[in-house]
Amino acid sequence: MSDPVAWLYRVGSTGARDYRRALSRATRLVERLGQSADDHAQGQWSPEADFLAILRPLPKRQRTAAALYYLAGLSTSEIAATMSISEGAVGSHLHKAREALRKVLEAQ
Repeated sequence: MSDPVAWLYRVGSTGARDYRRALSRATRLVERLGQSADDHAQGQWSPEADFLAILRPLPKRQRTAAALYYLAGLSTSEIAATMSISEGAVGSHLHKAREALRKVLEAQ
């Protein structure tokens, strides 16, 4: 390394940019979770809309964790940072969401 300060600046700025992108994706996803099912009723079908409709009855934290994990593709550590909770809590919310979704899907 000829210039360690420049390297450190580059690593920091890249990490910050990646973090901001992840937060942006998570924010857009959470906004979509809050929208009503009007788009679905108007005939605009998408797999994400069906998945979000299935998630809607879940408690907010379970719904958010599941959406961030399955739709946004965030890791548990990224979800923990986004939701300001521990990784263990994220795992617990995901487990409970999976169990609830399993019951819903088995009933269909």
